[in-house]
Amino acid sequence: MKLGAIAGFIAVLSILPTTECLKSQGKAFVLTFLDNVVEYWQDLPLEVWVTNEGSSDATVSISAPRDNNLLLPECTGDKTVSISAGGQHHFSVCWWAKIMKGDADVNNKVIRIDSDVDVSVIALNKEAFSADAFQVLPIDSLGSSYYSLVSGPGKDHPNTLAVIATEDDTSVTISVPETDITDGPPPAFNYRCLVHESGSTFTIRLFAHQVFYIMSFADISGTKILASNPVAVFNGNTRAAEPASESSRDHTCSQAISSGNWDKEYYYSPVYRSSTPGDMIRVQTNTPNTVITYSQANGQSGQVTLQTGEWTELALDDQAYLSSSNKFSAVACGVTQVGTPDGMIRDPSLRNLQGVTQWASSYVFPAVTSAESTLNGGTEQPYTLSYFQVTIATADRAGLRLDGATVNPDCVAAPGPTSNPRESCVVVVSGGQSHVLNHVSGAEFGAYMFATNDKETISTTLALNAPAQCEETVMRRGDEIDNDCDGSLDEEVCDGLDNDGDGKIDEDCQQSSGQARGRTYVISFPDNSKSDGSASDLDTLELYISPQNTEENTTVTISTPLEPQTFLETRSAPPLLTAKVDIPTSLRLPQSSGKFTRTILIEASDDIVVYALNKIKFSSDGYLAIPVDATGYDYYTASITVTDSNDVAEIAVTASEIDTTNLEITLADNAGVAVNFLGTTYTAGQVIRTSLQQYETLQLQSPQDLTGTRVLSLNNKRISVFSGNRRPIIGDGNARDHIVEQMIPVPVWGREFFTNPIKRDGTEGQLRGDIFRVIASQDNTDVTVSSNGDAAGSYNIPNKGGFLELEVASTERTMISTTSPALVVQFSKTQKNSNSAVDKGDPSMTLVISKESWTNDYRFVTPRSGKLEEGSTTEYAPYTSRMSLVIETQFISKLRYKDVDTLFSTSFPTVQWNVIPGSNPQISAATVDVEFGQNYVTAVDDVVFGAMIYGASDREFYSNPISLRLHSGACVISETTIGDGIDNDCDNAVDEELCNGYDDDNDGAIDEDCSMPPAGDSGRYIFNFMENNVEYPLVGTLTILASSTCSEVANVRMRTPGAPSTESCDINVMIPSGEMVRFSVPDAFRQYGSAKFNKTIIIESSCPIDVAPFNTDRFSNDAFKVFPDTQLGTEYRPISYYPATLGTVFSVIATAPAQVNVQLPIHAGNPEPADVIHPSDETTSVSAGSSFSVDLAEYESFQVVSGGDLSGSVITATEPVAVFSGNIRVGINAKSRDHIVEQLSPWAEASNEWIVVANGMTTEEIVKFTCTAGSTIQFPAYEDYSGDTFTFSASEGTASATVPQNYAAKVTASGGNCQLMLITISQASKNHPFLGDPTMSAIVPVSQYITSASFAIPVKPWRKLATGEVDDYKATLVVVALTTERSSIRLDGSAINSWQTISGSSYSVARVEVTRKDNPEAAVLNSLNGEKFSARLWGVADRESFAYTLGIEY
Repeated sequence: MKLGAIAGFIAVLSILPTTECLKSQGKAFVLTFLDNVVEYWQDLPLEVWVTNEGSSDATVSISAPRDNNLLLPECTGDKTVSISAGGQHHFSVCWWAKIMKGDADVNNKVIRIDSDVDVSVIALNKEAFSADAFQVLPIDSLGSSYYSLVSGPGKDHPNTLAVIATEDDTSVTISVPETDITDGPPPAFNYRCLVHESGSTFTIRLFAHQVFYIMSFADISGTKILASNPVAVFNGNTRAAEPASESSRDHTCSQAISSGNWDKEYYYSPVYRSSTPGDMIRVQTNTPNTVITYSQANGQSGQVTLQTGEWTELALDDQAYLSSSNKFSAVACGVTQVGTPDGMIRDPSLRNLQGVTQWASSYVFPAVTSAESTLNGGTEQPYTLSYFQVTIATADRAGLRLDGATVNPDCVAAPGPTSNPRESCVVVVSGGQSHVLNHVSGAEFGAYMFATNDKETISTTLALNAPAQCEETVMRRGDEIDNDCDGSLDEEVCDGLDNDGDGKIDEDCQQSSGQARGRTYVISFPDNSKSDGSASDLDTLELYISPQNTEENTTVTISTPLEPQTFLETRSAPPLLTAKVDIPTSLRLPQSSGKFTRTILIEASDDIVVYALNKIKFSSDGYLAIPVDATGYDYYTASITVTDSNDVAEIAVTASEIDTTNLEITLADNAGVAVNFLGTTYTAGQVIRTSLQQYETLQLQSPQDLTGTRVLSLNNKRISVFSGNRRPIIGDGNARDHIVEQMIPVPVWGREFFTNPIKRDGTEGQLRGDIFRVIASQDNTDVTVSSNGDAAGSYNIPNKGGFLELEVASTERTMISTTSPALVVQFSKTQKNSNSAVDKGDPSMTLVISKESWTNDYRFVTPRSGKLEEGSTTEYAPYTSRMSLVIETQFISKLRYKDVDTLFSTSFPTVQWNVIPGSNPQISAATVDVEFGQNYVTAVDDVVFGAMIYGASDREFYSNPISLRLHSGACVISETTIGDGIDNDCDNAVDEELCNGYDDDNDGAIDEDCSMPPAGDSGRYIFNFMENNVEYPLVGTLTILASSTCSEVANVRMRTPGAPSTESCDINVMIPSGEMVRFSVPDAFRQYGSAKFNKTIIIESSCPIDVAPFNTDRFSNDAFKVFPDTQLGTEYRPISYYPATLGTVFSVIATAPAQVNVQLPIHAGNPEPADVIHPSDETTSVSAGSSFSVDLAEYESFQVVSGGDLSGSVITATEPVAVFSGNIRVGINAKSRDHIVEQLSPWAEASNEWIVVANGMTTEEIVKFTCTAGSTIQFPAYEDYSGDTFTFSASEGTASATVPQNYAAKVTASGGNCQLMLITISQASKNHPFLGDPTMSAIVPVSQYITSASFAIPVKPWRKLATGEVDDYKATLVVVALTTERSSIRLDGSAINSWQTISGSSYSVARVEVTRKDNPEAAVLNSLNGEKFSARLWGVADRESFAYTLGIEY
C-alpha cells in the first residue's frame, strides 16, 4: 500500500462516528421507566440495582436532573450511598416516575446514576403479575443509531419507545416503519400534535435528560432512531401478551443496543422447566441482502433474507444458533403462560440476545423480589424460580463459579460451529438474594438472568462487552463525518438523488460548492414563440456543458424523466472543452399557464457548468443554470413591463426533489397582472397555492409585468425558478426578443453591485443605454446609486418584492448599494433600426452579480446566432460576443486569459478600464471582445471578480452571468429572531423554520431560522373535546382528521392558545387537495365536570377544509364535523339523550370576550332534573328551570354536566360562540355505552324540511329534536312504522321519535322550525352481528345541503375479537340528493350506483360502504355542476361507533 493511501485511510478512521466500546460497567447512566398498566395498582416503587464489581468502594448517587419530585425522600431515602467492593445497593424511585398515558411526548422523567468508580445497573419495573427487568448501559456505551425491536402489541396494551438525550441540543430523527402486517393498524407516532404516518420521518430536538416517548397500538418494530449525539433508547410493551390472543399479560422492557454494536452470532436458549419453552425471536438488520441462518438442537433449521431496516419473527423452541455475514440485532419475546402453573411458570418478557463478541467473564444477579403477594396485603417474596441461563464453551464449563464455589449446571449441547463446541446451561440460584457467576480463568461466556412466578417473568442481559464500531449518525451538511458508515465522506450532493448508488438519498452530504457548478441540474425552457404559434425558420434549444475536471473526461447524461421517450443522451466530455447539446424543441414550454412534464435532468460524474440558450429566429436569450444543490426555497422573480400585445411576462418553476413540493406564489402587486392557472384567474397580489411532483414544471404567464412575484417552497423542497418575458419590446423600436434568467434564491442576494454598460455596435446602438431593476428582499430598503451620470441618487423601496427601475446611459457606470439584500437585473433595449450597421442587438436580461458572489475563474463558450453566415445556407454565424468584467483596480494585473489552444497567457488583452465612481476599494470595469468558441478567464492568487457574457446579432441578443458564487462568504451564522428575514444558518434559505419544535427543513437542526407562522385567511375552526369517561382508559391521545378539497394546496395551522407549555401545539402543515393529515393532542385536552377551561383547539386554513375531531377511548368514541367560525351564532339549543347513563353535557367556546347566558330546561316526568354545577363557581348548584351567566375570554370555554336531560337548554351570547352537545357515555336499549357528540348549528338556522334516513345497520334508531313554540312536526309512516306527529303549542319543546332500521322519509314541520339529531342505539352484546354503539349526528335541512366534502376513516386502536378477526371500523357513507341530480354525485370521481328513491319525496338515498384509504389520501364527495346533497359518515366496530354529518351550508 502506498504511503498516501495509508494516510488517507487513517484520515477516514479519524472521522468515523463511533461509539465507545460496548460495556456494562461505567460511571454515569441514564434511564427511564415505561408505563406498566395493571387492573389493581399497588403503587410499588420502581427499583434501580447498582452493583460494584470493582476492588474499591464506590460512592454512588441517584438524581432526577429535571424533576426532583421523582425522588422524594419518602420514596428514595438517601440519594448518595457508599457501596463496598463486591457490594450492591437498591435505590427506590417514586412510582409516578413511570412515563404514563397522557404524559407529554417530550418530558422530564429521566433518572441518572453517577459513581466515582465503574458500576453496573439493573432496573426493575413491577406490579403484581406485571414486571420486567432491564440492564442499563453506561452513557459512554451509548450510540446514535438504533432500531426498535419489540414483541407485538398485547390485548389492548400498546408498545412503547423512549429516547433519552445525554447532551443538550440533540437532534433525533425518527423514521416510522412501513409494514405489511395486516392484524393491526399501521405504525403512526404522535409528536407535537401531528400524527406522523407509516413511512414518514420527523426530527425532534432534545436537551440533556429529556425523554421523547411514543405509545402505539401498532407494532413499532423497525422504527429507526438516528441522533446527532449519543442517546439511550428503551422499548417494550405496557403489558404484553404473546401471542396477542392469550389472556395472561406481563410488562416488557429492554434497553436497545445501538446498531454499531450489533453482532454476527447469537445463541438462544429456551425458558427452563417449561412445558412450552419456546420464544418468539425477532431479528433485524441495517444492511441490504443480509442472510440470517438459524439451526436448532432439534434439527430444525432455516434462513431468512432481510433488507435494510427489515425485521422478521422466528418461532424457536429449542437451543438455537443464529448467524450472518452481516451484523444484525436479535431479541427474545417471551410467550404467555397458558392456564395454571402445571409445569409452565412464565409470562412475557423482552431481552436482547447477547452476541458472542459481547460475552463477559462475570455476571451479578440482583436480589430482586416479586410483588405478587402484595395483592393480598402481604410482603414481597422471592420468585419461585430464579436462574442464570448460560452459553459457554464445553472446554470452559468446569471453570464456572457461583458465589466463589464450584457449580454443577444443568447443561445440554448447543448447536453451532463444531470447531468450538458450546453448551447451554442453567444455574439455579436462591431467589431474593444477590449472586455472582464468573469464570475462574476469565473465560468469556453468555448469561442472562431469569426470575419467574405464576404469570410473571423478568429476564435481562447482565453484561455486554464489545469493541467500538462505526455507527450511523444524523447528517449535517459538510460535517466531514462518514454519516452512513460506508467508508466515504460527504459523498452525496444533497440534490434529492442517490448520488452514490447505495439506495439512500442525501444521507452524507458535502457542503455546497458555493459556485454555479455542480453535478445535478433540473431545468426548463420557458415559452419563446411567435404569438400566433406559427413555426420559425430557426428553432433550437441548446445546452452548453463545460466540464470543470481538468484531467479526466466527465460523463454527462441528459434526460427527460417524465417524458422518457423524448430525449436521452450520454456523453463523455473531455477536460476543459465545452460541449454543445441540441435539445428537442418539443421540450419548450407552451403558450399557456399550467403544469407540464417538459423538464430536463442533467447528471454528471463530476462538476460541470451549464448554459442554456432558447432560440428562434430573431428571438433568443440564455441563462446560467444553477445546480440543484445551490438552488433554494425562496425567490422573487424579474421581468420587464409588457408593452406589446404579442408579449407576456412569464415564470417557470421546476421541482427537483422526491415527493410533493408545496408552492406558495404571491403574484406581484403590479397593475394588469392576471394569471389563469388551472381554471382560476389570479390577479395582482393574490396567492396561488399548488404542488408539484418531482420533475414537474409549472409555468405562469401574465399580460403584465411579474417583477416582484414571490415563489416559496413551503415544505423546504428545492426548486429551480426561471423568469423573464416571452418576446418583449424594451424601449422605443419594434423588434422583439426573448428574455430569461434562472433566478437565484434570496439568501444569496447581495448588497453591493457594480454595473458596466452593454456595448453595442453602430452609431445608434452606442447610444441606447440600459435599464436596471433593483428588487428588494425586505421592506424599507434604501438604495444608493453612485454614478458618473444621471442615475446617481438615493432611493427607497418601501416593500419587499418592490423594485426600483433605473435608466442608465451607455457611458454610465454605477455602484449600487442597498441596506438589505437585493437582486439587480440588467436589461438591454430593443434594436431601434432594422439596419444592423446602425444598431445591432435586441432585448436581453441578465443578473448583475453582487460583489459578495464574485468568483475566481470563468469558463464559457460563445454560441452561434440565428443569422446565416454570409453565402451559406446551412451554417449560422457566431454572435458578436463580449465579456463585461468588474474587479478591484489593484488586482487588474492578476487577471489571466486563456483558450484551449494557448492555455494560459502571461497577460490579459489590452482593454480600456474605467473606474466606477464611489467605489472603495476602487473598482474598475472593462468590456472585452471574445472569440467564437472556448474561452477561459481567471485571476491568480485567488482574486475574485465579476464577469458577464453577451452577444449580438441582427435583431437578436443574449446575455447571462458566466458564473457566480452562490454560498456567499458574507453569510455568518447567527441567532434567529422570528421573521428576521436573515439566513441565520447559512443554508441558502431565509426563515425556513416555523419555531415549532420540528426540523422543518430536514437539516438536522431545529428552529434555527424561524419565520412567523402563517395564519389561514379563509377558514377558522374552533372546537374542544368534551368529557368521555371510561373505566380503563387506554388510548391517551385525541385525533383530529383534517382533509381538503381546495383547488390549491391548503396552508393549515393548528394551535392551542390556552394550553400549558408542556401540552401546547402550534404547527403548520400543507394539505394538497384530496389528502388529509392527522393531528393529535393528549387526552389532557378533554374537559371533565362543570367548569371553565382553556383547552380550545384552533385550526386556521388558507382555504376551506374539512375538520373532524374524534373523541376516542376504549369502547367509547364519537366524532363531529367542525363548522368554520363564519357559521357560528349567538343562540343555541343543545340536544342529548335521556336516560343519560353517565350524564348529558354541553360545551361553549367564545370566539371573542363574551357573556354567555344559559336557561336550563324542565322536563316534566323525567326522574332526574337537569341540575348542574355552576361552571364559574364549582361549589354552587343551579336547578333545572333556572338560569346562570358565564363570562368568557377569547377562546375560553365552559362545560356543564347533568344527570338530567340538558336538551332544550337556551344558550345566548353577546358574541358568536361554538357549542357542542351530547352525552358523556350513554347506553341505549342495552348495557353497552358510547360517547356521543355533535357541534350544533345556531338556533337561527332551525328549519322545517328534512330527509330523514336511518343508517340501516341497527334494529331501530332515534330522532331527537327541539322545536319552536307553535310547531307541529310530522314523521311519515314507513313499512311497519305508523308514523308520529308532535305538536308544541305553548312553548318550545323537545321530543324524540323511534324509527325503523331502514327508515327513509321526508319529514316536515309547520307553524315553526326545528333542529333534528339522529341517535343510534347500543350493540346488544359482545360480537353481535349488528355492531356499533350510540352515536349522534345532525340531520341537515334540505335548504342547507352542500356541494363537496372530504373525509377520512380513522385508524382504530388494535383489538382482536374473540373470533380472532381484527376489530376495525366498518364505515358507511349515507348520501341524499334530488333524484333528478343524483347521477351527478361523485365519490372519488366515480358515480354512485346504489341509489334508492325515497317514497313521498323527490329525493333518493345511497348507502355506500367505504374503506380506509392509504395515508395521506382522503375520500372526496362532490357534484359535477354544483348539485346539492347531504352526507353522513357512520363507522362501527365491536361496541363502538362514530357518526357525523359531512357538512352544512347556510
